[in-house]
Amino acid sequence: MTTSSIERRALPSLYAEFLPKLGRISIVVHLPSQSTWTTKALISNDGERLIVYHERISTEIILPTAAKLRGEHLPGEIPPGLFKMSWRLLAQDSLLTGGLASQPALIPEVAPWSALVLRPRTDVLCRKCETVVVSRESLKEWKDLPSENWAEMMEFWHCHKPVINNDQRNRADSSDNANDLKASESALASRGYGANTAIFAQAGIGFVDLTRMLFHKEDCRCNVMFMNNADIDPNLTLLNTQTHRSISTVASCPGCNAQLGVYDTRKDGVSIFKWMLKFADSPANSLSMLRPPTLSHCLATALFATQERTGSAKVVLQGDKEAITAWILNPRISFSCNSKQKVSAMKLLWQNRGREEEEELILPDSIVKDIRGLLQEGNSYLPPDEKMKQFNAQDGVWTVALLERPEQ
Repeated sequence: MTTSSIERRALPSLYAEFLPKLGRISIVVHLPSQSTWTTKALISNDGERLIVYHERISTEIILPTAAKLRGEHLPGEIPPGLFKMSWRLLAQDSLLTGGLASQPALIPEVAPWSALVLRPRTDVLCRKCETVVVSRESLKEWKDLPSENWAEMMEFWHCHKPVINNDQRNRADSSDNANDLKASESALASRGYGANTAIFAQAGIGFVDLTRMLFHKEDCRCNVMFMNNADIDPNLTLLNTQTHRSISTVASCPGCNAQLGVYDTRKDGVSIFKWMLKFADSPANSLSMLRPPTLSHCLATALFATQERTGSAKVVLQGDKEAITAWILNPRISFSCNSKQKVSAMKLLWQNRGREEEEELILPDSIVKDIRGLLQEGNSYLPPDEKMKQFNAQDGVWTVALLERPEQ
């Protein structure tokens, strides 16, 4: 058989998925033609590769984690006439207690580019054209932003919240002490007690949440455009309370004019998506060695955090006109296929529609469209018969996808 004829022949589709909580590796092989007595499937001597021999062609992938089985054929005989074969193997490093691996569940989810790993005095660049967006002279400190509903959580969680007793309140009824009561209430608000508290951008500080970075408007060099229509993105709008007209507030790169984020009037700063930025290279800068977070990494982290906070596995990615409903099946797996090897991922279902009763993540329409492309790509990694799911006629068909997660 010539080399050109081998290249033209379809290769087997190999897929392996590691389920940490079960300590098992699920393997699925789809053959381009029926199996014969010469078709073989085995694990390499080091337990790290799946090798399939079919029609005198060898195809292999690196397993997402090493298998306990080593240097042997996979269990069971492969009879002629099969198009699909599947196995479930024990992982080499699984620590099982009562049939479940307990260790992976204890690993906390780490947001990409959290304040703990970032260093001040580093130029922040546009990832597309490498134009400086925030200079090292302006950036003196990094801080993590709390959850969006942090003020509400302060009200519910702090059982020892300071209170103003009746004696203090009675004394403050007089004009002489009224200012003292007001000052006490202001002090509580400044310490984070009360839903009317807010966090604002501060000069010299870069604030970080799961998906964005917030900079003071004087520190950030982005061009901020206020427009009376939503020509750039219908979702990037704020309501002008005086004219009742919608004005868009788009923050774009001063070099290539790429849309990097928005001007956040609530925090009085420029909010930029992490996947649109990078850090300048320098001998003293270890940040440039970090793998820059992608849209997939940030989305997976945000979905996981939303599920942890609300207890709901369904999240609506809501734009102005675009919407996607994501249903998390397994937040922590790793997989390998013909085109990807040893990738940490989240496995989920999705549909091209929103649901009013579910938790929402508000995003620009352009980002929702990018996410749809990511999920379609994530669907292509799966075996042919595992790409779609339907549980009942009312919900319709769900598309299965793998969303890459940041490495822990």
